[in-house]
Amino acid sequence: MVAKYRDRNAFRVISNWRIRMACGNPKLTNFSYPNLDPIIRIVEPSADLIMKVVQYDAKVAGMNRESWCRNWVLNHKSGKSFIAVSNAPGSDEVQVTGYGQIHEVNMNRVRIGPLYAEDDSVARALIAKLLSHYSDIEMRDVRMSIVADDDRTEKMVLELGLDLSQDYFELRMHTQYEVPFDKDRMFVFSDSDVNFV
Repeated sequence: MVAKYRDRNAFRVISNWRIRMACGNPKLTNFSYPNLDPIIRIVEPSADLIMKVVQYDAKVAGMNRESWCRNWVLNHKSGKSFIAVSNAPGSDEVQVTGYGQIHEVNMNRVRIGPLYAEDDSVARALIAKLLSHYSDIEMRDVRMSIVADDDRTEKMVLELGLDLSQDYFELRMHTQYEVPFDKDRMFVFSDSDVNFV
C-alpha cells in the first residue's frame, strides 16, 4: 500500500509513529482534577473566539485549518467542544490555551479528540469538562487515540480506568512538505481512523 501512494501519487513517507487506542467506561472517582491557574477558564465556543481557536490550532497542527476548525471542532453535529482561555497578566486580551471535543459515535460510544493544550493541567481540565457533558458517561464506552510514548496522556487515561491497546504503527506521508505539528501540545488525536493530527 505504501508503494501505491509513493510511486503513483508522489507521496513521501516521513516516518512511522506508534499510536495507542484508549477505550472503556471511565471511572471519574479515580481521576485527579487539576489545580488550574485561576486565570484559566473552560468555556463554550463563541463567535468572538473562533479565530483565536483557528490560530491556536495552526500553532499545534502546523498549518491553517480554518475550514476544518469551523466545521469539525466548532460545529460538529453530534459533538461538543470546550475551549480553555486565559487573560495575559494586566490585559483584557483573551488567549486560547487549549481546546477539546467529545462526540457521539453511536448510542453507547463517544470519542474524545482532538484535545490540544498548553500543559497537563489544562488538558486534565478539558477532559473533565468534556466527560461531564454526558450525565451517563460512566456507562458509555469512551475512545481516544494517543501517541504511544506520551506518558502524560497515558497517565490520565489510566487514572480514568480506560484500557490501552497494544500500540500500532501509523505512517506519516505528505505530497508537498512535512507538516511540523507541535507534539507537546497534542494530547489526543482528532481521529486516527481518518489520520488527522
